[in-house]
Amino acid sequence: MKDKQNYLSKTQFDDLVNAIPQLKIKSLTNKDVEMMLKLSYYLGLRISETLQLKKSSFDLDECEVELGETKTENNALASIPPSFIKELEKYLSTKIDGFLFLNSYTNKLITRQTVWVWLKKLGQICNIRALTTPLDESHEMTKTHIFRKSIGKDMLYQNAPLNVIMKKLRHTSLDMTTRYLKLQLDDVKAWERQNL
Repeated sequence: MKDKQNYLSKTQFDDLVNAIPQLKIKSLTNKDVEMMLKLSYYLGLRISETLQLKKSSFDLDECEVELGETKTENNALASIPPSFIKELEKYLSTKIDGFLFLNSYTNKLITRQTVWVWLKKLGQICNIRALTTPLDESHEMTKTHIFRKSIGKDMLYQNAPLNVIMKKLRHTSLDMTTRYLKLQLDDVKAWERQNL
């Protein structure tokens, strides 16, 4: 499949995670940045939701995280893939109660804008169009949504029903989910090659 402007393949996502040390971030550990990206990707979270997470937000026995009030609902919950639980459990065991992603210098939450700068640099390091294409060409208002869009498309490519994808992304309608995924002819062709 062609390199898309609103999608990261699993390989591209892994490349981003592996490139984190090249950023030489001082306000968070590399493991914190890695977990921030993984939570956004695997749980389909908006970056603003990820940045608000506390250790106490997670219920690993139920495979869910409490998000509180989000853009679309109050008392929102997100599912945690079972394959991610052990890694998340290990990470959380190293954290004290409170917010997970505090700037070590200011003791304030990391901002969306800071994450956007990091993603842009990672996109340049890894040569990923989805993170380096200018707005006027990509028509993507926020590049930090790439993780939500990617997990949604991954689920679609693995034949998940649209209503399941809608629930994963916590959309209020199927129409929103289909517009969000920005399906193109290449997506149809890829599905047909696998299924017809």
